[in-house]
Amino acid sequence: MTDWRTALRDVNARVDEEQLPADEAESIRRAMLAIASTAAPEPKVWPWMRPMMVAATVTAVIVAGVVAGHRFDVSAPPPASPVVDAQTVQASVPNRQLQFLTPGGTRIIWVFNSELDLKATVR
Repeated sequence: MTDWRTALRDVNARVDEEQLPADEAESIRRAMLAIASTAAPEPKVWPWMRPMMVAATVTAVIVAGVVAGHRFDVSAPPPASPVVDAQTVQASVPNRQLQFLTPGGTRIIWVFNSELDLKATVR
C-alpha cells in the first residue's frame, strides 16, 4: 500500500510531464484572443414586441374587468327585506360552525354563538 504523500508526488510528476510546450500554449492563446475579439452577432430584437406585450396585457385586464362587471350586476337594488326584530332572528338562526378535518383524522369544530354579548369593563 502506498503512502498518500507518495501518491500526491506521483500525480504531480505526471502533471508536469503532460504540460503543453510554450509555443503550442501561445498559439492556443492567440487563437482564443482572436475569436474573443471578433464582434458577436447582434441578437434579433423585435422593437414592436414589448409594446405588443404591454397592449395584450392591458387588453386582458380590461376584458377581465368587463366580464367580472357583467357577472356582478349592481344595477338592480336588492329586494327590501321585512322588518324583523333581533330576538326573532336569533331564535330562528342556529349557531354557525366551522369544521376542519386533518389528514391524520383530527377534527376541529368551532361553534360561533350569535347570542354572546361581551360588554365587560376593565376597572
